[in-house]
Amino acid sequence: MIETQEQVADRHGRMHHGSRVHRRRLSLLTLAVAAVLSVGGTASNLCLADVSRAEDVVEGEAVRITRDAEFQQLLDRVSSAKTRDEFETRVIPLRRAAEKDWQQFFAQLLLRYEAHLEADGEVTSKTFAGRVLAELKPAHSAAVEALAPQLDNEEPVIAAFASELLRSYEDKRVAREADFTGYRGIVEADYRAGRATRASLIRRMYASDAGLAMKTLMRAYQVRDAEELRAILLGERDIERVLWKRQYGIDVSEEELKAATDAMESFAGHARWWVRMYVAKMGHAHPDLAPAPSMEKLTHDRHWLVRETAQGK
Repeated sequence: MIETQEQVADRHGRMHHGSRVHRRRLSLLTLAVAAVLSVGGTASNLCLADVSRAEDVVEGEAVRITRDAEFQQLLDRVSSAKTRDEFETRVIPLRRAAEKDWQQFFAQLLLRYEAHLEADGEVTSKTFAGRVLAELKPAHSAAVEALAPQLDNEEPVIAAFASELLRSYEDKRVAREADFTGYRGIVEADYRAGRATRASLIRRMYASDAGLAMKTLMRAYQVRDAEELRAILLGERDIERVLWKRQYGIDVSEEELKAATDAMESFAGHARWWVRMYVAKMGHAHPDLAPAPSMEKLTHDRHWLVRETAQGK
């Protein structure tokens, strides 16, 4: 059993409206803006009281996994299989148990990884976990929901492996953005329940793809103001264009560079913390795009996670 106050017993109420995975082509940005603006609604003035509602994060309590003898016995039997046929036979009861409780399955898989790491070695331990997951094929949402709390596991080895497994479920490929639909489901469920999201998950998102993290929170937090949506999407596009050109050795015009730095400066002063968080994260990797005064200001930001990120912690 996972000993944490933030059980995911409400997962049945989560809304998995995850946005479709988009290819990283700047020409599609126009369609994205059009889709957002088509939602409708009247633009309203933005104030701090509006943006603070449930859009917050908290350091999660340390998670501890209690050994489940039944799950561990099933995992041991699968691990000791000598042939492919034997493996497929022994994984059947494990699948039955896992499908009843994916939270417990992933917790016990992580616990077994940590327990066998020293004796079996990192490669063997990870290979076994990967082989089991490939055979069981848990749903993307179930895997992300089960792994996310483990980012706060009291054992650093387990927390690190949970992060690595989450990265594999992001399914990032060369031609498209990562898949953050699972992350969005968690944040959106927290938002609807008026509950703060674990900071460890937000850090994971911004470490993987700061731009996608910002847009995912924009959707999870149900932002409706058309002008605000447009400014965020177009600003991120201007920054992404410069980064994309630099990645492939394409010359960046002065106009494009100015548009990117202007967007960064605008984001740095945004009312929503998760927009400022984008600058706090990206400013370290691309200091020429983030004005020094803006970065300095973010190190004293009113939101603790933005402040911590800007300070490089």
